[in-house]
Amino acid sequence: MLAGSVRSVDSVGRFGGEEFVILLPEMDRREALETAERLRGLVSDTPQPLGNGNTVAMTVSIGVSVFPDHGESADTLCAAADRAMYQAKADGRNQVVLAPLTEEAHNP
Repeated sequence: MLAGSVRSVDSVGRFGGEEFVILLPEMDRREALETAERLRGLVSDTPQPLGNGNTVAMTVSIGVSVFPDHGESADTLCAAADRAMYQAKADGRNQVVLAPLTEEAHNP
């Protein structure tokens, strides 16, 4: 569902367990947030088949980080997005949260 809902230049991959990473090259903060919100809506609006004729509703909590605002290394960007995702979960789930700027982003 996710891979078919992004641009051909974007990359979708499983990060571990129930977590996925989506790389959105050449997108600014606004575009990344709009894309994340579109994907969040797609997941929550699309019941998933269980294989027995039933479906299940799903939601997704998304953390967004942007290069270079939230860091310059893959590890720093993933950590910032991960913290934002946990904030989205803590704030009630099924939402998109932009990572706050970190000290590293202010002082590279």
